[in-house]
Amino acid sequence: MNILKKTRLNNNLKPIDMAKELKISKSYYSMLENGGRDISKNIAINLKKRFGVELDASFYTDVHKS
Repeated sequence: MNILKKTRLNNNLKPIDMAKELKISKSYYSMLENGGRDISKNIAINLKKRFGVELDASFYTDVHKS
């Protein structure tokens, strides 16, 4: 189980509610939870702020890389 799903279930949230907490669309959240997309640095920051979940820098992608 990935960290997003685990966090969502631990907080008794539906996918749409988790997406709102992370300030992303439900479809984008679904792709993240199902492994179709990598977690961006901004989402990692939102996870930490909202849920106290810290991710190692190697865990997420930096959307500002060229």
